Amino acid sequence: MVIFQEGYYNTPTYTKTRAAVVAEIASNLVAPVIGEANLAAYKAGFNDTQSDQATRISFKFGCARGVTGTPYYFVNGIPLSDSGSPMDYNKWISTLDPLVGKM
Repeated sequence: MVIFQEGYYNTPTYTKTRAAVVAEIASNLVAPVIGEANLAAYKAGFNDTQSDQATRISFKFGCARGVTGTPYYFVNGIPLSDSGSPMDYNKWISTLDPLVGKM
């Protein structure tokens, strides 16, 4: 969805309500992927106070830990130096093997 971000960030949404933006994203981007049958559950998630609270807490926790973007990786609470870039399989193995021992 990152390739569509420009259409839903700042100026393009200034004159739209939150509900209008959610409806547009749901019909244009989400429905083709998950289908119409699951669309109601997707839309309901935008009004779920429990999800909203969990998201806010996670965001604040990330800010407190120095997270500045995605992807950002931690292992045992320590940020990895390659955070901000995708890590391939070999990089994960070289990071995790010393911690868990080779299986």
